Amino acid sequence: MKLGKRLIALLLVLGVMFCLTACKKAEAPTEKQAKETEATTKTEQPEKKILVGFSQMDNNEAWRVTETEDLKAVAEERGYDFAYTDAQSQIAKQLSDIEDLVAQGVDYLVIAPKENTGLERGLEAAKEAGIPVILIDRCHEGVAGEDYATFIASDFVYQGYECGVALAEAMGGSGNVVIIEGQPGGTDGVERQEGFDKAMEEYPNISILASQPGEYSRSKAQSVMENYLQSYGNTINGVFSYDDEMAQGAITAIEAYGLKPGEDIKITGIDGQKSAIQAIIDGKMTAAVVTCSPRFGTIVFDTIERMIAGESVETHIQLGDYVIDSTNAEVELENGF
Repeated sequence: MKLGKRLIALLLVLGVMFCLTACKKAEAPTEKQAKETEATTKTEQPEKKILVGFSQMDNNEAWRVTETEDLKAVAEERGYDFAYTDAQSQIAKQLSDIEDLVAQGVDYLVIAPKENTGLERGLEAAKEAGIPVILIDRCHEGVAGEDYATFIASDFVYQGYECGVALAEAMGGSGNVVIIEGQPGGTDGVERQEGFDKAMEEYPNISILASQPGEYSRSKAQSVMENYLQSYGNTINGVFSYDDEMAQGAITAIEAYGLKPGEDIKITGIDGQKSAIQAIIDGKMTAAVVTCSPRFGTIVFDTIERMIAGESVETHIQLGDYVIDSTNAEVELENGF
């Protein structure tokens, strides 16, 4: 009987010890262990970065290079992956580039269109894939908020108008003007000309002698200006250039012809390049430069982050441009590109 009781007691002790051991093994991990487990899980399953694609229309002149580099820099700074293509001023290649970016599975697509038509199929592919499209600098045909999410750009009409007024005032309200246009088909050029024409309505004693495209190329604009000088000589009193790069080409041609830019022939441009601002300081561009910044990085990624947060985004976001002339050129020089 005593032996039986001892056996039962022994079995009870062994049972308790087994339970205690099992419970100890089943205890929750320590804080250190939990952190180590969490870190291991994160290592094994890294968070996927958001991929932003950018279709650049061309990347062979200062404004476009600055635009591309600024987007790249802000993407890296904020931790986004960035895929970039250069259409080399070919609308067919830009369409193909956009389709490739959609096929890559970009999360957001930024496009600087070469022209305002020709990319419809690419926009439709992005739409079908559920990829929000942000147009920058130039617009494209389509319905804002449906075919693309938003359009971010300067007020091109304002730019053209302010250039027209500045040029007319520098010419004393009368004389002859030649125009160096950009690339045919771009909304920027169409609207800049619209603004310039509005300004000319206020100056009936100014005549337009000729208008030809310089295609936003310094060398091409120089050639165009040389042809103008051969045709019209010193009857030319002013030059309206759609951008600063071409204005520099015009200056070179005028100097080679033996005239003084800024004195014999007044010149105005658009963008805010350092070289153009310096030309104002040097008196070679007596008329104004209207800013058109290529630094889209901050506003583009601010817009993307608003979309990520589920906020509604305006279908047209307008940048703030302003006039640079002899009164503020020295201060603005450091802001040029």
